[in-house]
Amino acid sequence: LGYGDGFSTRYQNVHLRHGSEVGQIVGRVNMDMGQILFNNQDLEIKNGERFVVWDQEGENFSNICLESKTIPYEVFIHLTERIPKIYRQ
Repeated sequence: LGYGDGFSTRYQNVHLRHGSEVGQIVGRVNMDMGQILFNNQDLEIKNGERFVVWDQEGENFSNICLESKTIPYEVFIHLTERIPKIYRQ
């Protein structure tokens, strides 16, 4: 997930939750990849494991908006066709 998908370079230093752990986006988000640093040495994220950037609970999404100083509309409008979207009622 990178800026080619609409994941902005403004998200550098934003915190994201994965399960019970909180990591921070480090370095510069590039075309196809962003790096997240988790300080917990015991945390194991396996190759191919699903990492949810945000879900219906919205905690990560709210945090992205707050820490990157942007509004939800901007986050959604930048997502490209490379990101599958599932709409639920």
